[in-house]
Amino acid sequence: YFHPADMRSTAAGQIDTHEEAPSLATFLGRHTPRLSSGLTMNAAAIRAEYRAADFVVQLRDYAFASHVEQVANVELAPTFALRLSKPPQLAQGHHDIGVYDERNLELGVTMFHPPEVPITTRGSGGAIKVATCSFSADRFEDLTGFRFAALNAPRLRACLDIRTPSIGGALRRLAQEAAAPGFATDVVVEGLGVSLMGDLARYFQGAPAGAANDSGQLARWQMRRIKDRIAQENCPPPSLSELSALCGIGPDHLGRLFKRTAGQTLSRHIEQERATRAIALLTGTNLALKEIAFRLGFPAQSGFSIAFRRWTGSSPLDYRQQNGR
Repeated sequence: YFHPADMRSTAAGQIDTHEEAPSLATFLGRHTPRLSSGLTMNAAAIRAEYRAADFVVQLRDYAFASHVEQVANVELAPTFALRLSKPPQLAQGHHDIGVYDERNLELGVTMFHPPEVPITTRGSGGAIKVATCSFSADRFEDLTGFRFAALNAPRLRACLDIRTPSIGGALRRLAQEAAAPGFATDVVVEGLGVSLMGDLARYFQGAPAGAANDSGQLARWQMRRIKDRIAQENCPPPSLSELSALCGIGPDHLGRLFKRTAGQTLSRHIEQERATRAIALLTGTNLALKEIAFRLGFPAQSGFSIAFRRWTGSSPLDYRQQNGR
């Protein structure tokens, strides 16, 4: 799934390149971002379009070459995007403004593209059908009081995978109206558009990192950040407050959502992961016990030995001898 192209015209076109801005706030100050070297802007065929007041609904068809490595796109207006076609084998991306973590994350069925913020994507390619709804940034900010300049790194990541059913449902209704306009379509599009504005403001305000969705579970990118931090070597295990900061939600809320998502407490999960790594290092390497302790974040070998005995009922040395090392 890939970010749609320039919204200034109903026809597909290229974005003019201008001076690159160094921060999100500058991007939102009406500077057109410059694409990174070697990246291309992908055009879409517009199958249908409907305009009503401050909203533009489009049905777009993309045809990507197989195994697209890097594609950069940007929307000039705030834009929701709903993938209508079957999911590709690979669809990843990140917002690309040069100041945030730029690791690729999985792209969801429903996404939101802040105005004038480039997104770089990679995927398996093929034909992709997308429904979009763009709206006035000024009207959104006037109605909700939320400012796009307030978007931080966690919120930008949360834009890549929105699982709120009311947002997806409204976008599907809008796609139907654009495909087959009927009596009072203006009223329907206006009403659904305003509803999307409210849902988006709630999404950002109620879940700063976009974690809280109607399923009551953590988003995939948050689970990945937790896993990556736990797997870091040569440092102590992460605290609940550290992980909550990485996920952009409060510690208590993180604990509840993690248990719903993984079926166990976060502290137990951390212990299990450390135990698994310890066993792998003991049985799969010839590293000294002191080195293993250091890699697992223990300040001393004695602390590692106590923890390992708690995990397995055996000392690290006995476990290694009994399992072939």
